[in-house]
Amino acid sequence: MDGDGVTDLAPSAGRKPWVGSGAALPVPFAGPMTTGTVLLATDGLVKYTSREAIRDAARETPLVEVPRRLIELVRPPSGRLPDDVAVIVARLS
Repeated sequence: MDGDGVTDLAPSAGRKPWVGSGAALPVPFAGPMTTGTVLLATDGLVKYTSREAIRDAARETPLVEVPRRLIELVRPPSGRLPDDVAVIVARLS
């Protein structure tokens, strides 16, 4: 866990090959899962906003609203997202 209370469960995952290329390899991960929010997101989220903004939105927002709030972090004034964005969240208590 970093000093900001965030744990990257797959730090060695790196960039992925194109879908359908046949070159994708699964990357197993594990971590201390006791309590907190678990986020699974595409690069369309993590490339276009800061780790701090993601962390704060996930902490300060009711669970049912977290995916929409995270997606809105990367939506520019034009309304068109710069990349595809998928977000899955769960809260462990």
